[in-house]
Parts: sequence; C-alpha cells; structure tokens
Amino acid sequence: MKKISSCLLASILVASSAGVLNADVTEKIIGEDRFDTAAKIADRLGNYNTAVLVNGYSTADGLSASSFAEYKNAPILLTKVNSVPDTTMKRLEKADTVYIIGGTAVVSDGIETELKNMGKTVTRISGTNRTQTSIAIANEIGSYDKAFIVNGFKGDADAMSVAPVAARDKSPIIVTDGKTAPIKKENGIKYYSIGGSAVINNNLNEYYTAERISGNNRYETNKKILDKFYKDSKTLYCTNGATLVDSLAASTLASENGIALVSKNSDRFFMEGKNLIQVGGLNFSLDEDPSDSNAMNTEAYQTEFRKEFYKLLNQHRADNGLYPLEPSAELEELAYLKSKHMAKLGYFSHYYDDSTTEYYKDRWDESNNYGKEMYIWDIHPDVYPDGLFGENIFMMWGKKPATAKDMAKIAFEEWKSSPGHNANMLRDGFDKTGLAVYELDGKIYTTSNFNLIH
Repeated sequence: MKKISSCLLASILVASSAGVLNADVTEKIIGEDRFDTAAKIADRLGNYNTAVLVNGYSTADGLSASSFAEYKNAPILLTKVNSVPDTTMKRLEKADTVYIIGGTAVVSDGIETELKNMGKTVTRISGTNRTQTSIAIANEIGSYDKAFIVNGFKGDADAMSVAPVAARDKSPIIVTDGKTAPIKKENGIKYYSIGGSAVINNNLNEYYTAERISGNNRYETNKKILDKFYKDSKTLYCTNGATLVDSLAASTLASENGIALVSKNSDRFFMEGKNLIQVGGLNFSLDEDPSDSNAMNTEAYQTEFRKEFYKLLNQHRADNGLYPLEPSAELEELAYLKSKHMAKLGYFSHYYDDSTTEYYKDRWDESNNYGKEMYIWDIHPDVYPDGLFGENIFMMWGKKPATAKDMAKIAFEEWKSSPGHNANMLRDGFDKTGLAVYELDGKIYTTSNFNLIH
C-alpha cells in the first residue's frame, strides 16, 4: 500500500534563530572508574562539608540515598567494602561529617573507624535489609509531601530513574518487595509507584493510592518519568542504563534536569533539542542513532538512490523543455531530517503537531500556530535555506524495493502521476533539489525538496 502527498510553499521564508539543532553532547563527566566518576561529580557540586558514602558495587542500599544526600547538601561517593579508593578519600577529606549508607556487610566497620580516626563525625544509616534502610533514610529526612514506591529487588533501574526527582523534592524512595507495604500510608503525602504491575503489584499500588509511572522496559519508564517531572528541561544527564551506578552518583547533580538512561539500542529521539551531559563511560556515542545503520538509511544507499532519481527528474524536465535542477547537499540533509522525523514520530504530513508532545515548545510562536504546525524548518532552522521552497513527501510499506534504483523509480513515478507533485518537479523557477529516504519498522518515508537560492 502507498500513500502520497505534495506541498508547494510559494513564499520566501527566512530561517530564524531557535535553540539547539539536535541533541548535543556539551559536557562529559567521566572518571577512570566508577569511583573516580563519582568523585568528579562531587567536584561539580562545589563546596560541601558533608558526604554520603555507599558501596560502589552493591548499590541496593544506595537506591534510596539520593534524597537524603540532597537534604544534607552532600555528594554521593562510592567505596569498596573494606577499603576506600584514593579518589574517594581525597573528596572525603573535605567533609566534616560522613553518612555511611548500609550495614557492615557493604561498608565495613574498619572504614567507619578509619574515618573517625581522621576526626570525622560518622553516622551509619542502615536497617536489617534494603527496605529497612530506605525507611531509616526516610525517617532522617523527616517531613515530606511525596514518596516514591519502588521494587528494590528487581526494579533498580526504576529507582535510579526517579532518584533525581527524589533528590530535587527531598522525597524518600521507599524500597519494597513489590507486594508488601513496609510503611503505613500517611495522609497528605502523594505516592508514586515506579514500574509496572510485575514490579509493583496492583494491591500495593492501590494501598498507597499511588500514581503509577511505568513503561514496557526501563528505558520507557525512564522517559515517562522525564516527561512527568522534567518536561521543560533543556538539559539531560545521560548514564549507562545497564550498570546504573553512575546514575546514583549523579542523582543530586542532575536533580534540576533529570537523568536519561541510555543504551546502544535504546530510543534516544526524545533527547532531540536537548543539551546532553554524559556521565560515565558508554560503549557507543550519544550522537549515534542505531536506526541510521538500517540499509536504506546509509549514505551508500542514499547516494545511489539520489543519483537515479536525479537522472529521472532531469530527463523529465528536459522532456518538458526545462533546465536541469542542481543537487544541493543542504536540501539533501533537510530531506533526510524530514524523512527521519516522520519515521521516528510516526506521522505523514508536511508539518508535525507538537501541541501534545511539546518536544519543541521553546520554538512555538504564531508562525507555527504555537506548536500545532511545526514544519521541518521550525525544527531544524539552521539547515533550512532561504528561498522559495517546495516539498514532496511519499510513504510506502510492505515489500521493500530490491535496490536503491528501484526505490528511486517508484518515488519518481508516484510523484509524476500526481498533479501536485509533478508541478513541483516541473516548476520553472526552482534551481536546486535535494532528496532522501528513511526506513524504520518496514515503513519507508521519502522527501524531495526544491528551492530557488537566488
């Protein structure tokens, strides 16, 4: 099945200044290991005289430490069971008071004694298990108006996603087994359960009259948390969604912006337009999009596709007594971005309705109907060229064309047979063109742009 549409805009449009073009990694906080990364995060927090110490390899007790650390204006530093790494000790030397989170099985008595011998005031906050430790931390915080219910036995990622919110609002993270309420529900407290019913069962959720925030996996849950609590944030801290320890250490630093959990194959389109701060090492670049490696989306395919299409287009123009159009790298990039944008967000139109998603809210104005009619130049103003502009779009699904040349022929014939599309291809006045195709989940989106530079 196929679906096509065409558009001709006959006005001269001037690109305006409008924020960041794409997600941009503006900073990286990466140490030699997890301990050093946490230490570097502590350095970003500035002056402090209190520190929170958790086990860097067993973060179960540390799940609930973020709100307490923010409450005490303290960094979260990492240690081993029986020894404190030099990079951690260097930061602990700045603190007069140290709170150890967890029992002696995760941070030994020897470390506590060593810190006391250094003249530090040391307090250990622990319980008989991670649930009781989280309750002890909640008691230390005292008064609060919201709390987060998590599963501390198979929902670590969910807890880490909400840790910056807990830190920002100084609200406790209550660790549960997903079935039993470890503390009594209190009036005047808004409860959130983080994770689906397989993690926090419905009975527990109903007991707290909690608002559930969940997705199909840790990355979807994380995105929903960001949508709920950090919708207007222009900056995101990004951490490894598998190891999680950097998320814990960064939770206080990221409290005003939120943390995005990422992996090589996770969907990162929601980061569009954000400033990204990478925390900890990743085995991929945040600038990479895994779907860009799909065969049809590669540069090699685009090159062959464009070459064949331009040949067909300019022969068609010659047959109609018109001069050839010159390929434009700028228009090709814009066409690729348009095709990709439609594929990623699942729409087929010359404009995107952002009134619900609010990905580009900082760019809303009267010209785009305050977000309801976001054209590609609103989304990528730095790529959009000045001049008369025409756009053809084409979408198909089902069996993929065998070759890039076949794809070019299909797009050309569809547009040629449609009066509106054909008018763009034969318009006297255009002198530049750019073409691109993008495939995702079996759907193929093609965009052809035209404009007059002079």
